Amino acid sequence: MTLKKPSVLITLLGSNPIVPVTVIKLFSDTPHVFILYTKANEPIFSRILQWKRNFQEKRDQRGKEQQILGIEVPPFDQGEILKELKMSLDPVFNHPQKPYVHFDSTGGTKPMLMATLFYLQRINADFVISYIRGKPWSLIITKVPSLETHEEEINLPFTVSEVISLHQDTKFDPTVPLKNEQRKVVDALIKLLSKQENDKRWLNFKSKQLRKAYKKKNRKVKPETELHGIEISFADIPELKQLIHPNNQKVRLADLTKQLQFRRIKKLVEWFDGFWLESRVADALSNLTRLGVIDDFKTNISSKDPEFELDMVFLVKNRVYVVSVSTVSDSKRGGKSELKKKIFEVMIRSTQIAGWKTYFGLVCLSDNKSALENEVRDYLVDRSVKVFGRKDLSNLEAEIQRWVKE
Repeated sequence: MTLKKPSVLITLLGSNPIVPVTVIKLFSDTPHVFILYTKANEPIFSRILQWKRNFQEKRDQRGKEQQILGIEVPPFDQGEILKELKMSLDPVFNHPQKPYVHFDSTGGTKPMLMATLFYLQRINADFVISYIRGKPWSLIITKVPSLETHEEEINLPFTVSEVISLHQDTKFDPTVPLKNEQRKVVDALIKLLSKQENDKRWLNFKSKQLRKAYKKKNRKVKPETELHGIEISFADIPELKQLIHPNNQKVRLADLTKQLQFRRIKKLVEWFDGFWLESRVADALSNLTRLGVIDDFKTNISSKDPEFELDMVFLVKNRVYVVSVSTVSDSKRGGKSELKKKIFEVMIRSTQIAGWKTYFGLVCLSDNKSALENEVRDYLVDRSVKVFGRKDLSNLEAEIQRWVKE
């Protein structure tokens, strides 16, 4: 993409910091960048400056850094906005050479847009006005005064850490990729649970074998030393017994931990108790990243203020997708209500972590995912929810790829 480098870049800050950050990245060599923001959006503007320090340090050939300056304006008073523009911008344009200005109007309020246009016409600058279109991700640019318009594709590298840093302070706990033996077990579990009638068998195994083996009567996990010699049996789950201990009636938790390449027995039992599906989703995202379908992903994201956790976040260009994972089925009594709570939680948290334009989904054992989506859809504005159910798990990469291309 070839874009004419402006001498001054002006952009408006609304509720989504990705907008000004995108045009700043597009014109990283432009020496003067001005962001119009309101007092209510001052915390967002501060995060953009922090982003600049952490992710966008760039110097020109003379060793000078790009300067990002903020202009705080009232949201709706055009006259006051114009005064602030004159005070901040007149010194920049106080030279005989006619400036070339790129003004991005995607964010902010209409009075901010109108006041900026009036100011640029007043100083008799050569300028273009643009806005960002989200799908496909492109920049619509209009020359003034000819109104000649063209579209430029945007293809910028972003990372999940970079995008989230503009909204929230977080830390990430990466999910270890599936080992070969683990993948075989996950595939067998997905095949087993592809039939609803097998749910009870699996739940009985977890209750009578797994949880009984590794939890005390007070429901706390036994210490690692006590877990070491405990044996369990997959005899009631022959699909897994054939993989795990085909020639023995039982298998020690310590031996199984080594066989499936976990570092601790506690991690093994937690994995069988539900985290196997989360690791399968992370594996799918890793595969899709390697194939170039998605740009970046993170797992086990935690925030301190407010305090919450998210299972998965992945990025496709400027679009953020937040995914929650659950081994609950809506066919189970109370399961539908539990899954709806998961969706509403990820809906709220996704906004806090990456703004209003975030896409969000749920991977679970739903047998009626359309009904689940429809019940939640009435609460959404300009967003949609995607539920991946029981039948999607065996082909999860393809289903996620279809989602991001919708």
